Amino acid sequence: MNKKVTQALASFTFIVFCVFTISAQNIWQAVDTNTLDAKILQNRPDLPIKEQFYKLNLNRLKTLLADAPSRSSNARSHVEIGFPNAFGKIEKFQIFNAPVIDESLQEVYPELGSYIGKSLENPSKIIRFSISENSFKAISLNDETGTEYIEPAIKEQLVFSVFNRKNLPEGTDYFECGFDDDGLDFNRNFGSSFERNANDGQMREYKLAMGCTEEYAAFHVNQAGLNDATDAQKKAAVLVVMNDLMTRVNAVYENEVSLTMILVPTNENVIFLSSPFLSNNNLTNLISESQQFIDAFIGTVYDIGHMLCTGPGGLAQLNSPCTSNKARGVSGSGVPAGIGFEGVLKHEIGHQFGSRHTFNGNTNACGNPNQRDPNSAYEPGSGSTIMAYPGICGVQNVQNNRDLYFHQRSLEAIWANISAGTGSACPNLVSSGNSSPIANAGPNYNIPIGTPYKLTGSSADPDGTETHTYSWEQYDLGPSGVPSATTAEGPLVRSFLPSASPVRYVPRLSNIITSGASNVQWEQLPVLARVINYRFTVRDNDTRGGNNAFDEMTINTVASGFFRVTSQNTLNLVYEGGSDQTVSWDVAGTTGSGINTSNVNILLSIDGGQNFNIVLASNTPNDGTEVVTMPNVVATQCRIMVEAVGNIFFNVNNRTFQIQEQLSINDDTLAANFRIYPNPSDGNFEIQLLNTSGETINLQLFDLKGRVVYTDIVKESGEISRSISVNNLSTGVYLLKVSEGNKQVTKKVVIQ
Repeated sequence: MNKKVTQALASFTFIVFCVFTISAQNIWQAVDTNTLDAKILQNRPDLPIKEQFYKLNLNRLKTLLADAPSRSSNARSHVEIGFPNAFGKIEKFQIFNAPVIDESLQEVYPELGSYIGKSLENPSKIIRFSISENSFKAISLNDETGTEYIEPAIKEQLVFSVFNRKNLPEGTDYFECGFDDDGLDFNRNFGSSFERNANDGQMREYKLAMGCTEEYAAFHVNQAGLNDATDAQKKAAVLVVMNDLMTRVNAVYENEVSLTMILVPTNENVIFLSSPFLSNNNLTNLISESQQFIDAFIGTVYDIGHMLCTGPGGLAQLNSPCTSNKARGVSGSGVPAGIGFEGVLKHEIGHQFGSRHTFNGNTNACGNPNQRDPNSAYEPGSGSTIMAYPGICGVQNVQNNRDLYFHQRSLEAIWANISAGTGSACPNLVSSGNSSPIANAGPNYNIPIGTPYKLTGSSADPDGTETHTYSWEQYDLGPSGVPSATTAEGPLVRSFLPSASPVRYVPRLSNIITSGASNVQWEQLPVLARVINYRFTVRDNDTRGGNNAFDEMTINTVASGFFRVTSQNTLNLVYEGGSDQTVSWDVAGTTGSGINTSNVNILLSIDGGQNFNIVLASNTPNDGTEVVTMPNVVATQCRIMVEAVGNIFFNVNNRTFQIQEQLSINDDTLAANFRIYPNPSDGNFEIQLLNTSGETINLQLFDLKGRVVYTDIVKESGEISRSISVNNLSTGVYLLKVSEGNKQVTKKVVIQ
């Protein structure tokens, strides 16, 4: 090809790409809340405490999406579109077409779309969104701050609300569930050699028949303003809602267990606009009717069925996909819309695919008959994950709304069913091209009782680890109830959202700093000898279908004592930058007792305990005391951590202290000419000094609590020898500080 033509084409391509990218960022326009109708904003199913508003150019978005390749094609997408996040920034994603309705149904309803995108700024973050003729909804997973939503606020004006899930009001997820056990708890039939992870590089596609009662359909027809429309128009309106719903549901299942559900071609047949034969408000009857009428109106050519209603809560049969009971699942709410209703559906489908409840509480809804499962109750209290009961267990609520991920117990239960159980018989397997991660939880440890610890894992992956997120979850069963420091078996420690860091402090550092390590309700430190088992889960968050892996490790708590920092625990401590100070701690038998930790690191935080990134002493003997030099910084919120070397336990002092500007300096010459002998002694010892400046030298002996127990003044010059007698003092370690003008040196004195 002619060189000039080649250059011209390259330039044209570059210009088109630039214009395309710029245009993609201009589809959103921030909107001032004060310009919006407050009454309309209040008429929404979800009212976040904190949100931002944007206007969307929906037609422009549709134009851009026309070029998005199919996710299953494994082609590289050049469609990069920005979406607003909860921080008020436009974040760019690479977009793929990922429909949740069958291709033939899509031909009838071409305005319905579903897409997935991966962030170009945060490698683990995924966006899943749906569009219709005049609507748009999105969910973003795996952001370090939690799940984010883009929800319609004023539909007619295409104004949308952007917010974080943590800003939803209490009660968003309040619902009660039941499940119908078919007796096939398949995942318990495997030994430890069975790989219970989504790890085979296959996306499992299930054909979904999603029905609804007349009452559910009427609610959404009314919301769409189509009460006087034709039946076809009404069914189309309900399909829009189902497209939105399954986009949100699939977002979680695709990421967690590489499973997706596609509405069947004849799904309109089970959108009942007139269904007096369906028991809308009686879920016990409706679950059987769901199976009966979905089979009657669609046939059996589907893999999983579910009925939506306006009755209270949900009910589902365990391990039902691919069986003759595959449509035994029901989800309902008096207001069957919004994020709360989505939560009901995610939970009930979780039962259908094989997961039982994971909470271990026993009050309020947690105490209802047949709700807690003793073989799956790995989460303390109400729990916080999809298959738990947050918000409805009274004083045992860990939190009030659930987080959108599965506990490791749920992951293994679902995976066992869909990969080798009854649920493996019918899905279409699509190679995702995604390699499985490898998890490494590290070795087992013995640690002292009542002491915080730090869990550190790692991962590997042929595809790279930049998209990985990590969770540490205790994996112990025991009696129901609230955990305490004296709980001998069962869960002590709650689950948290997966994080980009493979490190977890127990309790969380923020809780240790504000409440103390022994005062964290859902992260208990046992004060007795017991075993604590953990599973370290790695998620690779791949848009092609997420794979995950886990590894196990065990902690044995040893009743040797409490490892604690005993210094810097008084109010209003102020140290001079560059000064020598004593850090002391209770060794608590940790040099033996099977713990065998010979050395520790001493770390300083100057930001109130958020980061302990200043090393005061490295690999120093674990003998209970160390003289350290404060850095020459000005800081008002300082804390000290003493951490084990070669083990995972640590502790932090109880109070913040200050470091002020340096007024004196440690002097190497002064130190070189300063001797103490004998040391150790019985309290009678000699010091030798060389005073070349002629200035007065001050001697101060401190105990480890910082109290001055002896003082002297040396006014002589030249070589000086001074006898000191402090044999009235208790045996132990003391610090002798020598000050000459703005110079100082401190040495340890041991009295035996």
